[in-house]
Amino acid sequence: MTYKVQVEKEVIGILNKIDEYCIEHYGNYDFGKKLFNEIVKMQEIIKDNPNSFYEIKPNHHKIALVNLGYNLYYHVDKLRKKIIIYKLKSFKQEQ
Repeated sequence: MTYKVQVEKEVIGILNKIDEYCIEHYGNYDFGKKLFNEIVKMQEIIKDNPNSFYEIKPNHHKIALVNLGYNLYYHVDKLRKKIIIYKLKSFKQEQ
């Protein structure tokens, strides 16, 4: 069963800040683009398989984007058939 996937404004804001930082300090937005593409890829996976990744508490999951150094968090609302991506944190923030 396919779920609808929603990305919270907080996550979009973090992606925008990453883009701004990369442009300001490195003159490009390659990293932000890679991170965005990885999130889109994860959306495709979880919409059909919402329990594919580690469950940190009931209906809350964590995806480790190891090659980019970020964790992505999402909640599965089984009643509404909806997945909400609500947090994006760098590995450095997790410590």
